[in-house]
Amino acid sequence: MQRRAESLVLDLMADGVTTLEIKSGYGLDLENEAKMLRVARGLGEQWPVEILTTCLAAHAMPPEFSDADAYIEYLCETLLPAIAEQQLADAVDGFCEKLPFRRHRYSVICKPL
Repeated sequence: MQRRAESLVLDLMADGVTTLEIKSGYGLDLENEAKMLRVARGLGEQWPVEILTTCLAAHAMPPEFSDADAYIEYLCETLLPAIAEQQLADAVDGFCEKLPFRRHRYSVICKPL
């Protein structure tokens, strides 16, 4: 993951990009979301480019959760507080279309920690 991300950052820098937003997502659990965000933070420390990180854990429904409300609860009570404590994300985002989550569920995620 590190090498592939680094290659992309270098290609973008060669094209003159000076600022990037890198989103997590698809990790769907604390360990994997944090790993993605740590890699992104590391790229910003390693290369002369400003990197903003966004936690997009509310991107898809993991199979181990029975419903969207249970996953949103996990995000709000476990994953997002841990990401905030580790200072891995500058922002939080969510995938809010027909599936997997409806707009009304995001009012819970968007409350300040």
